[in-house]
Amino acid sequence: GNLIYYVDYYDTLHSVRIDGKNNISVSKNIDAVYPMDKCLYYTRKERVGDDEFALSIYKMDKSGRNVHKVVFNVDKVESDELTSKIYFKKGETARFKVYEPKKEKEAVLIDYPLQKYYEMDMNTEEVKQVLTLGLPHSEELKTGCGGKKTTVDKVYEEVTWTPSYN
Repeated sequence: GNLIYYVDYYDTLHSVRIDGKNNISVSKNIDAVYPMDKCLYYTRKERVGDDEFALSIYKMDKSGRNVHKVVFNVDKVESDELTSKIYFKKGETARFKVYEPKKEKEAVLIDYPLQKYYEMDMNTEEVKQVLTLGLPHSEELKTGCGGKKTTVDKVYEEVTWTPSYN
């Protein structure tokens, strides 16, 4: 169209008309920009804790309107211009009920930090999970005299979080 977008030295995304008029600051703390035919995606650093920052993915029309956050709190973002896809990694925690099949009454709840990898189509904004790392697995335990090792299979059943109001 008649707008040019650029990121300045201070990591601020600007839009300016081709004739140089109406230079407008669109957003601050920009990490990367991913242009498409009809829209523009960009990643922005946002505070998620006292000293922690994470990236969020935003989308806006080429006119500079209809800005909205697509994904919050991602660790890393890469794009593939040939397939019009954005790939991102997101740390998430999953709670599992862990027990041995014969001793289900002794189940414990354990939280596991997972790394999940996603693929997002920039044309449709459809997000699909492609990989999960950090899932729990069976353990080897020492049992009996002489420390003979046997494998005890445990069952890991993902459970939903229950809010606590204590």
